Amino acid sequence: MFKAKTVKDALEHAWNLKWSKARGSHAKEYLKNKVAEEIGDVKLPKCDYNRIEQWVMDLQEADKAAATIKSRLYCLSFALKLAAKKGWISAAPPLPEVETGGAKIRWLQDEPDEEALILKACGALSPDACRVMQFALVFLLDTGCRLSELLKFRWRGLSEKGALFENRKAGDNLRVPLTPRARQAIEALLEDRYWLARVRGADVDSKRCRSAQNWMTHQFTVVRDHAGLRDVTLHTMRHTCASRLVQAGVSLYEVRRLLGHSSITVTERYAHLAPTGLERAVDVLARRALPNKVRQIR
Repeated sequence: MFKAKTVKDALEHAWNLKWSKARGSHAKEYLKNKVAEEIGDVKLPKCDYNRIEQWVMDLQEADKAAATIKSRLYCLSFALKLAAKKGWISAAPPLPEVETGGAKIRWLQDEPDEEALILKACGALSPDACRVMQFALVFLLDTGCRLSELLKFRWRGLSEKGALFENRKAGDNLRVPLTPRARQAIEALLEDRYWLARVRGADVDSKRCRSAQNWMTHQFTVVRDHAGLRDVTLHTMRHTCASRLVQAGVSLYEVRRLLGHSSITVTERYAHLAPTGLERAVDVLARRALPNKVRQIR
């Protein structure tokens, strides 16, 4: 039976055919290994624009420099083009652009209500997939957690204080208070046999976690296309949570704590959404009257 090739297979093919014989092969080998570590298990037919964009966003969340991300994209792109020549894929997918000054952040808009569109579009999936996808999206939107953190979440992390995400990307733990609908959603998922089958072992095995992540990404691709929102990814839910908090006046430092950003620099990408502008700041200062003695001066 034919077994689909993976990104790692494409990278190894590129290494054997080109990079191992080229100048600077040590640097290329390091780059190849980093890309393989991060996205190597993805099967080539599923390595589309949406999956690559999610990978890029993960790198940005990890505070990787734009130049570093571009070099990894170039490495992947070269390997995928050679894979296309081998016939492993029909064509190499287009790659997302990485701006030196910071990538443009996409979040769900209220007009039109894109959250409602996304949740309704889950109806394009099977009944089981529709049910768990709607619960998962609500939880992602109201907690701002990463997809991997949701896939690894188990009953032990749930308490009256909220959700405890253990062993996150930075190796730390993070406790997040839950909205009523987020609590309802995660409780429903943790009792859902279909969901549990999809995420089995994801909390203890990195390969199983990536497999579950690939399944979710594939399901969401169907959803977002059906909703007519092709520039939206699962990571958009995290951006949406942050943008809603900032727009409501929550301080950047509190948003950083809630989302577990590695530095305030990451959170500052949402600063332009804050409702307090310079004019409002001056209004606060203007409320103070001059002292009587000063007012009497002519």
